[in-house]
Amino acid sequence: MAPQEANAIDDREQTHPDETEAFLAARLVEFDKEVALLTEQETKFLRQAQANCSELLDQNFKLMFLRTDVFNVQLAAKRYASYWEHRVGLFGPEKAFLPMTLDGAMKDDLETLALGYTRTVQDHGRILFMDPSRTLVDRDIDSIVRCQWYVSTKALMSEPEMQKKGAIFVLDLDTIRHVDRPLIKRMAETTNDSFPLRVSLCCMINPPPLTDFFVKIVKLFMKPKVRQRLYVIKGDQKLVKHVEGLDMKTLYTALDHDKWIETMREKEG
Repeated sequence: MAPQEANAIDDREQTHPDETEAFLAARLVEFDKEVALLTEQETKFLRQAQANCSELLDQNFKLMFLRTDVFNVQLAAKRYASYWEHRVGLFGPEKAFLPMTLDGAMKDDLETLALGYTRTVQDHGRILFMDPSRTLVDRDIDSIVRCQWYVSTKALMSEPEMQKKGAIFVLDLDTIRHVDRPLIKRMAETTNDSFPLRVSLCCMINPPPLTDFFVKIVKLFMKPKVRQRLYVIKGDQKLVKHVEGLDMKTLYTALDHDKWIETMREKEG
């Protein structure tokens, strides 16, 4: 049995266990046991990953899934298996088991990645910035989602606090002119119960007149808890009220996506 953890609850009513070394070790053992209990159908693609890229499935990788589901090993195990099903569906069997790098799984999506639909915010590691206007006219939905997976994965790997406390999404609606329902749906179905990312907060900034309608559509694809963490920042309302240390000026000066991509290329070597 795993030792009882001490839970802390933050101002967003999220639980954060005390991650002692003994606690993590015990939960990882339980996680592996729970994965072994999944059905053959549930683990079809996970077994392919174990055969083709076992080096990617280390303890740190598994820990991201445990943290996402607050160490509920049953939920984390299902998310882990589902992740590989969606990874194969998104990237195809020829790229799904390659490393999540620019020259690996992302090698055919560099043009889409350069658009910056999903970006990181320099010096604010838990924040993911999304700009729905950053798509091509003949956009490839799966390519956009693959890029979101890549950016999110890199953020999670470099920022343990994002793994533990969740991501803060800032969605810029300034130039949005229509609701891309197919893209929203695809992102939701490949992320909600599959990707190892916990949503702490979602702020929609620069809302146009159609925002209320847009929000209603977005909420259809969100889990109930996440809906409660969605805020629309209008007029004189301040982003810093919701995201400590981040105002609009700071946000836009910290979005050098081209530099970030070059940094990733250097790190990936």
